[in-house]
Amino acid sequence: AAEAPAAAPGAAPARTEAATQRVEQARLDRLTREVGELLVIRAAFPLLAARAAADGAAPAFVRDLRDATAALDRLTDALQDTVLGIRMQPVHGVFQRFPRLVRDLARSLGRQVVLTIEGAETAVDKPVLEQLADPLVHLVRNAIDHGIESPAERRAAGKPDAGRLTLRAARAGSGVLIEIADDGRGLDPERLRRRAVEKGILTAERAALLGDAQARELIFEPGFSTAAAVTDVSGRGVGMDVVRANLARVQGTIAIDSAPGSGTTFRLQLPASLMVQRGMRLQAGAEEYIVPLDVLHDLVRIPAHAVRAVPGGTIALVRGEALALTRLDVALGLPPGPEAGDEWLVAVVEGAEGRTGLVIDRCLGEAAVVVRPLASALGPLPHLLGSAVLGDGRLVLVLNTAGLGTRGRPA
Repeated sequence: AAEAPAAAPGAAPARTEAATQRVEQARLDRLTREVGELLVIRAAFPLLAARAAADGAAPAFVRDLRDATAALDRLTDALQDTVLGIRMQPVHGVFQRFPRLVRDLARSLGRQVVLTIEGAETAVDKPVLEQLADPLVHLVRNAIDHGIESPAERRAAGKPDAGRLTLRAARAGSGVLIEIADDGRGLDPERLRRRAVEKGILTAERAALLGDAQARELIFEPGFSTAAAVTDVSGRGVGMDVVRANLARVQGTIAIDSAPGSGTTFRLQLPASLMVQRGMRLQAGAEEYIVPLDVLHDLVRIPAHAVRAVPGGTIALVRGEALALTRLDVALGLPPGPEAGDEWLVAVVEGAEGRTGLVIDRCLGEAAVVVRPLASALGPLPHLLGSAVLGDGRLVLVLNTAGLGTRGRPA
């Protein structure tokens, strides 16, 4: 083959190929599934090494097998990180639509709003990002319509004419935290209680028993709205319940921090990726399940005498926080296992309504798994993310703690 002629001195450098290449999403999904299969096969090697040692294999062989397993672990971890890195996309693609949306909506409602965007470079798996767009649009519209006051109202409250709206994204552990914060009128728990009674969602007696945090959760009830009239922006009774449902599909949760007159912050906790996850294997009764590490906050043993029965459930003080307890086997419709005895093993997880405690029988250790969706013929199963195959070939179900809260039973 003839050699390429040398470039003349001072000539412009030759153009190189583009550093990026378009790849179909289906190919990336297939590659992710194949890496997941590799993770499943990898998980079988420690079992094979233990079996070889138990069967009396030569110590040198067992040692070499374990060394090879460690090398395979390093390689597959690096491959998994690379594949997930390819699938990740910055949230900038979703955030970039909001400056114009905020500007147009503020003008139509007679508001003055200054939008601040932070952390737009934070990367999220594309399927998660696709489910994020609609909830964010609804939360931003609500912040301008219901949260930020008119300039006259803000002046009367001693605030600047222009309200502040902040859209922030950041990594939080192995997941992603997105915040939508405004400095508007905030959520008034008493007004929310009255509105719930007017809408027929609660009786007056039941509403009076709600604490402020519980009253704020009323905005997630189907059909709930504080709008006085139906407009193009609000008042149609379709909103925050749909936001929570969309987030639950990708194992996301939403929390509220608000005070009257001081503004409202919505915090969305999302997994960075859905397909390949690290989880904790938990046993409830005779069955084994996986809870993603993204939503598992703690595993703790509590003495039985620290558990208290209250109207509608069971609570216990766990590391200074009062948590509602739910027996996992009963919540999943399984036959109740034996009594926990003097100590209860509790997995503290993030549920649809905040942290809750799942009473389990055993903790079986961590596992890296590929979550496969369940067949659509099974119907809606909000308490399950999907299924996964362990290294020994067993099929286990992966729990969605955001949907599990709607099925919970007292411990």
